[in-house]
Order: sequence, then C-alpha cells, then structure tokens
Amino acid sequence: MDLARQLRHLETSLPIKDSGEFTFITALPERPGVYGTPADPFYREITRSIFPNGLYKHQIIALELIDSGENVVISTSTSSGKSLCYQLPLAKAILSSKKRSQRPKALVIHPTKALAQDQVKGWSKLRLPGLLVSAFDGDSSAEHRLNTRRFADVWLTNPEMINSNILANHSQYHSLLSGLDFIVLDEAHVYRGVFGSHVANLLRRLTRIARLYGSNPRYIFTSATISNPAQSCARLINQDVKVVEEDFSPQAAKLIAIWKPKVLDETTGTRSSYTRAAAAISSYLVGSDHRVITFVRSRRLSEVVANQAREIIGGNEEFGVLSYRGGYLPVQRREIEQLVSEGVTKLVVSTSAMELGVDISHLDTAVIAGFPGTFSSFHQQIGRAGRTSIPSIAILVCSPDAMDQWIGSNPNSILYRSSEQAIVNPDNPYILKEHLKAACFESPLTQQDLALFTGGNPEHKQVIDKVIQQLQDESSVSFRAGKYVSNSQKPPHHQISMRSTGTRQILIYGENGELLGTNEFAKAPSTLHEGAIYLHLGQSFKVLTLDLEQNFAIVEPFYGREQTRTIFDTSYENFEPERTESFDGMSLCLGPTRITQVVSGYQVLSHSGDLLSVSKLEMPPTILDTTAWWLEYRPEALEGIPLPNVPGALHAAEHAMISMMPIFAICDRSDIGGVSRLIFPNPLLADHVSRTVATITIYDGYPGGIGIAELAYEIAPELIFQAISSIKSCECGHGCPSCIQSPKCGNLNSPLSKEWALSLLESTFERLGTKNNASPKH
Repeated sequence: MDLARQLRHLETSLPIKDSGEFTFITALPERPGVYGTPADPFYREITRSIFPNGLYKHQIIALELIDSGENVVISTSTSSGKSLCYQLPLAKAILSSKKRSQRPKALVIHPTKALAQDQVKGWSKLRLPGLLVSAFDGDSSAEHRLNTRRFADVWLTNPEMINSNILANHSQYHSLLSGLDFIVLDEAHVYRGVFGSHVANLLRRLTRIARLYGSNPRYIFTSATISNPAQSCARLINQDVKVVEEDFSPQAAKLIAIWKPKVLDETTGTRSSYTRAAAAISSYLVGSDHRVITFVRSRRLSEVVANQAREIIGGNEEFGVLSYRGGYLPVQRREIEQLVSEGVTKLVVSTSAMELGVDISHLDTAVIAGFPGTFSSFHQQIGRAGRTSIPSIAILVCSPDAMDQWIGSNPNSILYRSSEQAIVNPDNPYILKEHLKAACFESPLTQQDLALFTGGNPEHKQVIDKVIQQLQDESSVSFRAGKYVSNSQKPPHHQISMRSTGTRQILIYGENGELLGTNEFAKAPSTLHEGAIYLHLGQSFKVLTLDLEQNFAIVEPFYGREQTRTIFDTSYENFEPERTESFDGMSLCLGPTRITQVVSGYQVLSHSGDLLSVSKLEMPPTILDTTAWWLEYRPEALEGIPLPNVPGALHAAEHAMISMMPIFAICDRSDIGGVSRLIFPNPLLADHVSRTVATITIYDGYPGGIGIAELAYEIAPELIFQAISSIKSCECGHGCPSCIQSPKCGNLNSPLSKEWALSLLESTFERLGTKNNASPKH
C-alpha cells in the first residue's frame, strides 16, 4: 500500500475517524542530488571511500569559502551534510600541522549537551586517525576534562561551558585559546531571542580573550533555512559573514498531510481534541510498523500526548512510548536519547528539544501536534523523519490556534512560504550588563575592547556606555589607568543564565525530598502556584507549596484527570515613545514600557475542558520593563464602533495580531505579550497622548526586549493584513481559538468581539496606508 492510500485508510480506521479529516495531502517528489569533486587533494582523499558519488555542490562551495578565510554560514535543509562543511576544513588545518604542539584548535559549539555527545559519533565516521575529538560539557568527569585540555584538537561543547569554565578560568586553557583558529556554531538558527542575545555577547567575550592569547579565530555556522542567515550570524559576531544557501542534496520522497479536527459547535468554534487526534494517528502508524516522532509545543503536552498514546496502544510494551522534554534531570535525558537513537522505542513524543540534530535517522514519520510556531521549525521537525533515502510521512495536526487554522486554509504556505527572520538583539541592557561584568573580570576592558561589542555603531555605544556607568555606580567595576577593572573577588560568570534574563530557578521536590526537576523562576507563579497540576515524566503532581523566597516547590502525586489554568491581571505604562508615526486619527509608536502582572487565581478544568471550579490566589506582582510597539487611537479613529464594543474590538484585534507574528519572526507565545485599554493610563506624558482614548500594546516578553517589537513596528501593515485574513477565513460565528481567542489570555478571553475587531483592523490598515506603501507582501 503506498503512503497516500495508507493515510486514507488511516482516516477511515481511526477510533477518531468522525472527529476530523485530512484536508490536504501532497507528495514531494524525490529530488536527485548534484555532486562534484573537491579540487583540494586532502578533501578528495578523505571523502573518496566514504562518499563515492562525491560531495554535494553546496558542500564544495562552502569548503572553498572557508579555505579562503571567510566567516561562513551554511543554511540548507535537514540532512544536507552541513556538518561535513566544517569537519573537513577543521581536519585539514589540524592534520596538516607537522608538530602536534603547533596544531591549531577548534571549538564546535552546540546548543545542547545531547548534540555535542551525538556529534562525537559523527566525527568517528570520517575515520581520521590522529585527530582527537572530545565532548566537553557539564556531565564530563574531572579526568575527562583534564584529558581534553591536554590532548583534544576539536572540542565539542555548549555556550554554558564556555561561559562558566573556559572564560571564567581562561588561564587554565592557554593551549586552546592561543591556538584557536576556528569557532563553529552548529544549529545557529536557535540563537535568537534571549538565548541569541546571550550568545552574541558570549562570542564577543570569547573573541576578545582569544586575541589576548594571540589567536584570531574564524567563524563557521550551520543553520536551518531562515530568511536572514547572513544578517543573523553577522549580528552574533559583529563581523561580515558569507552565506551558502542553495541546497544541492538529494531528497527522498515525502508525503505531507494536514489533519483538521472537526468543528463541534459552529457558534463557538469548538473543535475536537487535536492532542487526542495526534496520539491516535501516531499510535495507528506505530501499529502499522512505522517509527514515529510526535512533536508537541509544551512540556505539559509532551506528557499528555504520551499518556494518551499509551492508553490507545494499551499493554503492548513492544511499542515503548517515551516522552522527551526539557526539565528532566541529565541522567533521564541521556537514557531516553539512547533508547531513541538505538531504535528501541517506536514512538517518542517530544518538545522542540529533539528538533535538533540528535541521531534519530531510523524514524520514518513525523506527527506535528500543533504548528510549532515558525515555518523554519516546522521544516526542521518534518526533516527529522526519513533522514535517509526511505520515503517518509509528515502530518500536521492543526490545533484550534489561529496560526494553525490559517495554515489549514492556506496549506501551500507550508511548502512555499519563505522562512522567518531570526531576531538577535545583543544590546539588551539586562543581558549586556552581566556579560560586561564578566568581561571585566576576565581582563580589564579598554575602549578598544568595547569596540568589539559596539561594532562601531554609535547607538550601540550609547547603550554600552550607559551599562558601564551602571556597573560603576554599583561598584561592580572601577575605571583605573584607562581600563574598566572588575571589583569582584569571585568570577561573576555563574550569575549568567544563558537561556533566560534571570538566574533564579525553582527546584521542584517530591514529598520525600527527591528532586524531580526545575522551572524558571519567572514562570513559577503561573505554573507552580499552590493547587496547580504539574506534569513530569508522564505523572501528574499537585503543587502543595511554592516558596518564591527560598526558590522551591513541593508537589505530591495526583491521580485525577483534571488540569489547571491560571488567571492573571495585566496593567501597563507606555513611556515616551522613541519612534512615532502619526496617521489620520491614530499613531504608531515604539518605545519602552512597563508591564505589571499579578496571578489572581486559577481554574480547575475537567479532562474534556469543562470548568469545575475557580480558586483565588494572592501572589506578588511580576514587573517587566521591556520594549513594545503600540497603536494609539483618537476618537475619530473609533467612529462607527459602538462604545460598549470597543474593549472587545481592541482585545480581539490584539490577540489576532499576536497570533500572526510567527509568520514574520521566529518566536512563540512566550516571546510576546499584549494588553489593550479603552482609556490611556497616563494622559500627562505628552500632548499627542492627551486625546488618546484607546491603545493596543504588544510587547516583548523579556526584560529589555529581544527585537521582536522593533520588527513588528516596521512591518505593522503586513501584520495587520494577516490578522484580517485570519479572522475572515474563520467560519465561527462570534470568535473562537482559531481566530481571536488566545490560550494564554489571563482575562479568560473576555471581552472579545470578532465583528468589531475586523472593523477596527480594516480601518487601521487603511489609515496606515502610507507606511512603507503598506501593500502586504505575500
């Protein structure tokens, strides 16, 4: 039975056959590769026996650029041989040295420990005698780390190890830093948002220290397909980067399908459970001898869908359903990774943690439970199945979210729409402050050193000068003999949390004192409040205690099927805008804002989503100083909308715009927030505010901002156009999760008005007609 017929058979055989249907099935044909022979004799000799057909043409182009001394990013599809593009030049440079003591060194930075461990195996396949490759991470023993420092040519590591070990104790790494010729960043597309801001500053520090030891490393990046690979990587290092992005690798045939859950109530837009559908589809395919990876969008859902699949499969242990996500302890992660890579399990339910290149090439099917937020991530995920010449299946199970339903109505978008931008903001003042403090400890900073951070940009210099002054005011650094010198007695490096803007973590303990996992401090009020249902390794726990002063939570096993949803109140204060454009009856603004959020209670929901109870909570406020863009409406811009409907129109328009932002930037819901008000909260700020009667504010979800608001400000007309399209294409009567409702709304999606939101957005789009010519780009 061919794959398309198998899917149609699946549609009629599923226990959920009446709860949805495949609305789109298309086959991507097999694509032949374009091969060539490298001119360099070293490359020919190494690859002749391993790759008898030669190298892909894009690999040869990359090798030539790297050999010419350029910084290079290779941005091609999954399984296109990107790793070889840096492995060969590194091996050539190292093995060409006549004396081992004079060999150049290379740092290969992977975003996760799992990738570094997995890539050790990849290097061994090249059969390069004399080349010593070693993983260097937090799980390495003291003896292993010592041997790596003494003997390794290529170090496979992660950003945390570079920060807390190599740079914090750089005098112990003289051999590495003095001979550092190459720095490779694998999976560079993940270095965006907060993580990207940290890594950008980390690389500036690493470059500076390497130069102090006499080396001047070149950079090589590998990246998934994004719209701005050269620009994004250049922002990471403040240097020019050449790009290789035309893909000449072969592609096995792939069947791509979209499953849309059935609408159960046309008025409310309620649909059948998409997670249940994903679990059922995955289970059926496992039973048909497929090996499946099912991607979900959150830690909680990884446990939910895995449990649903176990229920459907029943007691058949040979199928071995596993869940995989962040928050597991290292020993738990490694065990799961081994079981998946060895093919012991036939179904793994994972968050994006397994989206990256851990070897799971035996899997032939990817089920995506809810669009992952970006087209780049979607193609990464479907590329995880069928990484050989064997045909594969990729199924998107649409969630009720607006983005999913937009894709369901525009299915060709997953094939032909260009990828989003990866946004990097090295100038986030909160992040920059921690890295400049660490840099001063590593070696006193001169004005020339600061140029590494500014790139000669006057605006960047203003931000850095302000941060340096803050460090001086706090007595963290002093200015002596023309240099900024650290006053710290101990390395401040461990205060840097590379994947967040804060360093605090909540430790989660069972009643017996066993450490179960961790959670970000900032997320604790909404996920670990007293009474919350918390999922871990397939088991439900109820939170008994949350202590925000001592940074811990205590949980007990929970055997019910209920779930909880947080209720919170959000207020804001927009300050004097840094950029403003005025239009007929309204203004478009960009600038700093302060968001205050208070968790006020939570709902208990049944397994099917019915409301069972509501409880109140008293939690301390969370204050976020960040960057926002906002729309200010004066009375004439709201004419025609009945006053009682204005709050619902504003709120629904806010949700619709936020839901469409992932079309333009690699981001998810936690990266963006929004708030709308009928009365501007501070009419004393400026003259143009005094007549403002309503605002929609959309902000970056991290202190200091991460660059999304700036992009949204620039493409506001296009964003509004897509929000209009999303609302118009939804068949519901008065608004639903597929158009204007948000699963993250702290006001429980009230008030909302679909009709008047559409009117407001269309009017806004017309008024913004002169901005960037305002014609939407498709």
